[in-house]
Amino acid sequence: MQAASLTAKAILRFYHTKGTKHLPAALQVYEAKGTSKLLYGCEIWATAITEKPDSPMQNLLRTLAGTPRCVAGPALRTEFGQSSTEMKAWKRIFNFCAWLPIAVDDTHGGFTHLVLQDNHISPRRKRLSARLTSLGFSSPSGIAILKSEFLTEVKIRLARLDFASTTSRARRTCSGLALGIPPSEGIPSYCYNISSEHLRKALTRARTNSLPSAILTGRFQGTPFSMRLCSCQSGALETIDHTFLSCLLWDEERARFVAPALAELNIPSQPWAISILLADIHPGISLQMARFAAAVIKKKEQNDSSRTEPLNN
Repeated sequence: MQAASLTAKAILRFYHTKGTKHLPAALQVYEAKGTSKLLYGCEIWATAITEKPDSPMQNLLRTLAGTPRCVAGPALRTEFGQSSTEMKAWKRIFNFCAWLPIAVDDTHGGFTHLVLQDNHISPRRKRLSARLTSLGFSSPSGIAILKSEFLTEVKIRLARLDFASTTSRARRTCSGLALGIPPSEGIPSYCYNISSEHLRKALTRARTNSLPSAILTGRFQGTPFSMRLCSCQSGALETIDHTFLSCLLWDEERARFVAPALAELNIPSQPWAISILLADIHPGISLQMARFAAAVIKKKEQNDSSRTEPLNN
């Protein structure tokens, strides 16, 4: 875990100096270096999978995405299409189990064949058997089922179970699922298409429902939900669909960025439209939404700084 965390920090240093701030490359490097360190030798320590193996990756994602702490780790993994480290570990373990019979056939001498002949029900074998049972298979030995024709189905079921577990934990206020945005299948395309880091971060915050707002600050201040009203004096809650589609404070920005996108998609300015605008279905529309979100963040920060200046004086 410590080695993976150090790798993530090294990637961040390179990302901000020589990595041209390209998020997909940073994630690919972490997969090659950080994940491989976490999973080193996992084929033989199936009973020792830690409870939080995703912490280094999730901390890396949060820094790269610029999201606040209210965006949970599973929501970040859902946003960037990253499977859990535990699932990757189990894939390696089952690959190893499927390789053992082949190794016995190909190896003359050695002790590999003794692994398959051993009838002792070890904690590792119990864990393997329990995992296969949770996937819908029946295998008293925990190894016998893992022939080549079953391995693909095991991996498919592992991916489905991991996806269901991740999305169930990601269904919070600050997540794309709360806005009706479908989970990403891999790194979303806007991470490749939007070269500006501050625009990409702004779009990520919009897609994870974590733009600065009365809704967000009210969560930390304990303000009742019904009183988290927008400062436009309309009496409406400052939700993301209100900000993008109807708030009077952003009429100029909306006319420049949001209205053309609605016209291009031929959809009305209704609350459900936000899930389509932020769904990353077209590079041009994603860029316009990123520019709108960046304008909101910039003006909010300016307003906050202007309020604190008199207090400092």
